[in-house]
Amino acid sequence: MGDESITQVDVRRVKRGGSTKDVKEIAKYAAKDSDYTISQGVFDCFYEALKWRQVITYNGLFRDSNKKYKDKELEEYKKLDCTEYYYMLLYRWGKGEYIEMERRELTEEERFAIMKQLLGGPYDD
Repeated sequence: MGDESITQVDVRRVKRGGSTKDVKEIAKYAAKDSDYTISQGVFDCFYEALKWRQVITYNGLFRDSNKKYKDKELEEYKKLDCTEYYYMLLYRWGKGEYIEMERRELTEEERFAIMKQLLGGPYDD
């Protein structure tokens, strides 16, 4: 990424059947979302590397819970989101920070569409 202080990169293949330590070491890098915001170039690199990749898997109790969630067996635990949305905001990354590019009030139709998408929102059909 143009960082002149990086003079060496250690790249090794993780062997099939290798230790779980190796897999955990590699997996944690995909989870550091704070790194994505360093610059647009870094974000683009992460995006291309992770596009169409499954970076989360469910095992054990989480797998069972995920199945129950998909089968809608956990509906009673969902929390109603009563947030009302009034504005559309558009930001872009530039000069080391996010810059607001646009702000406008949502139309009544846009507000309705957003509320309809909300979990158990008051405008749900």
